Amino acid sequence: MRKETKFLSLAVFSLIIFIVILLQVVNNGPMVNFDRLVNMSLIPVHGFVWKISLLIHYTFGTLGFGLILFILFCLFLFKKKHSHSLFVIGSLILTIGLTYLAKMEVGRIRPTNFLETDFSFPSGHAIYSFMIVALLFYLFAYNLKNVYLKRLWASAGVLVILMVAFSRLYLQVHWFSDILGSWALGLMIFGIMAYLHEKFKFLDKKHIAF
Repeated sequence: MRKETKFLSLAVFSLIIFIVILLQVVNNGPMVNFDRLVNMSLIPVHGFVWKISLLIHYTFGTLGFGLILFILFCLFLFKKKHSHSLFVIGSLILTIGLTYLAKMEVGRIRPTNFLETDFSFPSGHAIYSFMIVALLFYLFAYNLKNVYLKRLWASAGVLVILMVAFSRLYLQVHWFSDILGSWALGLMIFGIMAYLHEKFKFLDKKHIAF
């Protein structure tokens, strides 16, 4: 199976998962009861974990996400890697746009209004951190021949994604299904953009060589 076909299949599969989670949230399904159990089991304490969670909150918001991707966009634009530039800026616009649209359409109330006053589903921080990790891995580590280095990239990325997810639950600003929905939506966006990137690599003078 060709790369672009794999990414397109990933996008379709992720869309299905997102729709399933969305229907659970909208129709107050069994997953919503599990959400309450998860949040009730986490009692935030103003200690070290609290401070780290706040740091993550201010790092992986819309501003941080936009800044990181804009820097990547400028870098690839300067290096004349046009397919990379389009991949990054397209991911930025699609992620922020679809996240905002989903929040407004679903209108889910947060567990608490601490730090955040907008709607809960999906989690912006969770999808932004996921997209940053996915984009960096795809652009810089996906084609690495060193398997151990590639696994190190992947492990570090997964750790970041899980830390951000935990911080959202610990601060009581999101439900568990918000996180799952964000990951599914992020994977769908990544699959679409990676598919398009593979199709339009000819825009570069030469292929990726990291």
